Amino acid sequence: MAENSIPTRSAGETISADMFNSLRQAISTDFVGRNSAGVPTANQSLGSLATPWGTGRFQNIIVNGDALDVSQVTAPQNRIISGKTRASSTQPAFITPNGAALSLVISATATNLEVDVNGANVTVAADITVSGLTAAPGSGNTALINDTAAAGQADTRLWGEPEHRKTITMDTVGANISALVGKYAAFKLNSEYFLAYVNSATELTQCRRGYFYDSTLVPMNRGVFSNNDTLTLQKLGWLFIENTGTTTDVTYNNPVWGFTSPGSPVTGDYWYDLQNNVWKRYDGAAFQIINRVLIGTFINSNTACVGARCIDFFAKYEDTNTLALSKFSTEIVKGSKLNQKVRVAGHTFDFGNSLATWNITTDLAGADDMYAATEQASTMYYLYITDKAETVISDISPYFRSDLFGEYHPHNPWRCVGLAYNDVSSDLMAGSSIAPELDGEVYFNEFSAYGTTGGNLAPRWVTNLSTSASFIYEDSVADGALWTCAYPGLYSVGFSFNNSSATGSTWLFKNNPDRTTLPETDLNSLLGVNYQSLAGAHSSCGASVRLKIGDTIAAQTASGAPTTAAACHFRMNRVS
Repeated sequence: MAENSIPTRSAGETISADMFNSLRQAISTDFVGRNSAGVPTANQSLGSLATPWGTGRFQNIIVNGDALDVSQVTAPQNRIISGKTRASSTQPAFITPNGAALSLVISATATNLEVDVNGANVTVAADITVSGLTAAPGSGNTALINDTAAAGQADTRLWGEPEHRKTITMDTVGANISALVGKYAAFKLNSEYFLAYVNSATELTQCRRGYFYDSTLVPMNRGVFSNNDTLTLQKLGWLFIENTGTTTDVTYNNPVWGFTSPGSPVTGDYWYDLQNNVWKRYDGAAFQIINRVLIGTFINSNTACVGARCIDFFAKYEDTNTLALSKFSTEIVKGSKLNQKVRVAGHTFDFGNSLATWNITTDLAGADDMYAATEQASTMYYLYITDKAETVISDISPYFRSDLFGEYHPHNPWRCVGLAYNDVSSDLMAGSSIAPELDGEVYFNEFSAYGTTGGNLAPRWVTNLSTSASFIYEDSVADGALWTCAYPGLYSVGFSFNNSSATGSTWLFKNNPDRTTLPETDLNSLLGVNYQSLAGAHSSCGASVRLKIGDTIAAQTASGAPTTAAACHFRMNRVS
């Protein structure tokens, strides 16, 4: 057994075979702690504060008799640990695009860049200039927005993102763009640079709008656009650093993540082998393990490196979020329960007996992290918790980051936990939680009048009793009521009307192209209908429907004025 005591020898004593065998026995099986006399003893330390052990490799860990769930403590062997950040937050910003030439700098002198490469820690201690980058093509590199619905409205900032109902459609597409079908690419659209999947020769999907920052490390946020605006292809590059801490490599082909090697590779292609969790590079004959780690992406115009985006610092992200929110005043949204928790960028914050508070007069983000630097009326605001447990309000909506188990600000490690709509009077309406089980209800009560266009079809409402900001409500004198989805999810919708006509009915529509015409002409957008043949009776219909940002819900009737106006209702809840 390994728990034998290791014998000592005094000066001049003969060293026997038994001594060597005792040492061999002690280290050949279980390795236990020993006191200064060599006797096995519990509670001994492995390493010390001054001289800690380095990398340790284990299959199982037992702590106080219980097996530790290593999935909760392990880290990938290829990761970004720390480095230069933005001045206003801890968002990584260690890649600086030149802005005027085809080069970039990996900044590491003032703040070292620390990474793990195949399990070995690497510190980059000096700036690295990467020059000779490849320019974007100078011809066949443009396309035009092809959507007459695009007219410079704020909603176009989100078009193309997975959670929005609208993709980006284009025409007059250059050959260098259509050649990228099935790949990710970068585009310039007015003053914005964004990442997009070229889904077809006429459509961009899976976008990360406003994804990059510029040569001053300032985010180039999402922008609005109109029909026939010009898209210009950029050169998208992927930047790797080697375990030497001084050597880099660049590829302009999309790296592939997968369990099996990609087909038809070309020399220089990268593949992250998910089975072995290592980066491999194709050398012309086979994929070989490479001692490099991906640290970020960059984009080039046809003259300069104009933008970059770093890989996020590694942290243990979780989906924990129990923050229920409610409006406290026309300026303030607060948590509505005690002991609420949220996990943000590897940190768990328990607010205990305090209520997290957002005040639109004091908590607006800095100008670089806003579309409009000051409070605006008729605007949706997003409520964030930072990785330092601070509360911040921004008019910039989050990215839905499945890899981070939550919704995060596009350019900061801030988790979005709620929404609040600032109405036409610059008063905050209902505060709404991101967590669906904690969200409120969209509720309208009592018929007011019909929209003036199209006859008795689209009702308007007297009272808005909503406790959710997941929808933006429009009360149009001409067209009646319309609800526009501000947060994606599965919704339950119900509409009840007290009909005065024997031929009354109720209708629910999603993305109704014209809610002022007879319902029978818009059946493609029909969600639910109930035909009523008894005068004075209630006619009700409902539906469960999955909605994306920008989807609309409309309720219609085919009736005269209701018998009892107060008996008319519209309700909507987010289920998931």
